[in-house]
Amino acid sequence: MRKLIILVFLLLTVFSFSQVTPSKILKVTNNTSVFQTGIAVGDEVTDLNTGLKYLCTATTAGTYTLTTASANFKLLNTGGTVTSISQGTWMLNSVNPLVSTGTIGIDTTKAIGFNDTLALGKIASKYNLKQWLEAGTATGQLPYWDGSKYAHSTHLIWDETNDILTLNAATKASGNLLLLQNNSVDKTKIDYAGNATLAGTLTATQLISNIATGTSPFTVASTTLVSNLNADLLDGQHGSYYQVALTNPVTGTGTAGYAAIFTGASTVGNGIINTSGTDVTLFSTFKGANSDGYNLFIGGGGQNCIGEIGATYKGSYNTFNGMQAGYSNTTGYNNTFNGTYAGFYNTTGYYNAFNGMQAGYSNTTGYFNTFNGTYAGYSNTTGSYNTFNGTYAGNSNTTG
Repeated sequence: MRKLIILVFLLLTVFSFSQVTPSKILKVTNNTSVFQTGIAVGDEVTDLNTGLKYLCTATTAGTYTLTTASANFKLLNTGGTVTSISQGTWMLNSVNPLVSTGTIGIDTTKAIGFNDTLALGKIASKYNLKQWLEAGTATGQLPYWDGSKYAHSTHLIWDETNDILTLNAATKASGNLLLLQNNSVDKTKIDYAGNATLAGTLTATQLISNIATGTSPFTVASTTLVSNLNADLLDGQHGSYYQVALTNPVTGTGTAGYAAIFTGASTVGNGIINTSGTDVTLFSTFKGANSDGYNLFIGGGGQNCIGEIGATYKGSYNTFNGMQAGYSNTTGYNNTFNGTYAGFYNTTGYYNAFNGMQAGYSNTTGYFNTFNGTYAGYSNTTGSYNTFNGTYAGNSNTTG
């Protein structure tokens, strides 16, 4: 009995020492994380960043990492290809659901989708990616997400060859091609027919309308003046339409300062009444360059009343009535000549009153003379302070 007990004890001791120590599993943050403990042959290391698992094939010190001791490890989950999934869920690693070293193949007759519930023909991920791709109806058709879990084909079609965005006439024959909103308020809209609506200002180099006659090219609501608007027609009419209606429209040109007068049945030109004065004027308020003016000339005279620099009262304050009355006056002032050629040769004489045809005709520098009557004082040239009344009165006086 004693021998049997000793034998059992020896067998248990030998058996206990001959067993292989079980391998351990170590998890590291990533492939550059230090092990912190020695790794024995047969131990397993999991990279939490990639989900990859490695088997230790050579004893490795705790100061190494998966990267620095890569020769001592063998990758266990090397990926591969899943040929089919008939039912159930394939759970990808929670840290990185897309395995870079492998491929996921799905039956080409079924759609590729992600769902948070288990379903036949679908792949479920842990992150509830809700998406379903729907077959389009035309090449270039753009998809959109319906806000739930489906991506549908839209009515928009992109022609990559010609860079054209259109609506699919087979599914959408009206509506908006483009609609931009701000806080649910329409800002820019282009509809299927090509009509554009903008909430703001449109700035461009030219506004060109090719609409045919019969339709207004544009409409406005405001009656505010548009500056710098140059139009060919006003209410459908040219400017000549708004002239005062005459049997024959009046045309012609004139000179500033002249009163207009008919020069033909339907033309106008300069009249003989003006404010500048010429030798053919009928009525003039001529003012010389160096005179005060205040002259009244009727009959074409007085057109030489230029005045004098520093003494502008000269050539001023004259009244000449009659054909070329006061014709030669230059600086004479305060003269009154009434009659054809009255005071004709007066140049500098002043305070003279000649009344009658050719009265004071030859007076040049005489002053303070009063001649009343036809040819009165006719030959007086420089005489002053004379009074002649009657036809030919003082006719021969020259310097008296």
